[in-house]
Amino acid sequence: MVESCWAATFSIYPSIPRYANLVLLQEVAKDAYDNKKGAWADPEMLTGYEFRMYVRLYDTLKSWLRGKSYPPKSDMYGLHAIVWI
Repeated sequence: MVESCWAATFSIYPSIPRYANLVLLQEVAKDAYDNKKGAWADPEMLTGYEFRMYVRLYDTLKSWLRGKSYPPKSDMYGLHAIVWI
């Protein structure tokens, strides 16, 4: 699935693959990205973390524009990111 770009790896200790398998996963993932296979065929495809970031930014901006108090300092980064996008 990684080779055809319909899955991504997410290694968490202690379940880390052996070195040879890790190198193989990186190589096939890079090949899938470089050759626009699977999900990478769509130039507007978002990775999971990018999608979650946009959802959070949207929610933060929406509540701010509805006249609620200025977002807490923890959300300030999100608002600055919107300005720069």
